[in-house]
Amino acid sequence: MKKDTRVLSKNLELQHKNLTYQIQTDRPTYSMRNAKVIITEDWFDRIKIYYQGNHQKPKELKYKILIRNPKSEIISTKLLNIYMDNIKIKQQMPNRVLKTKPKYKPASNHPWKQYAYAN
Repeated sequence: MKKDTRVLSKNLELQHKNLTYQIQTDRPTYSMRNAKVIITEDWFDRIKIYYQGNHQKPKELKYKILIRNPKSEIISTKLLNIYMDNIKIKQQMPNRVLKTKPKYKPASNHPWKQYAYAN
């Protein structure tokens, strides 16, 4: 049997093994904020969460699983910029076709064009 200690958030949430648990209680939520709880896991991966107040016996808490936290995708550094650009494009213009900007071409009377090369 494994034991771990966690601290409850202000929403009475805690994380354990890539899962987020929210404690459900009849007590006011402010009384259990930042409280230390003990998570026990038996051989069959059943989880129980216990709370021990001041000079009390440990009490088993009811909980529900909120969110399954997705595991991160590993991307090489060479592909990171391409991957991020694709995400930005999808967020900004999901149904549009992107147009590329034409390359800047200075006018014929621009100073760059007036420069004479000496041979």
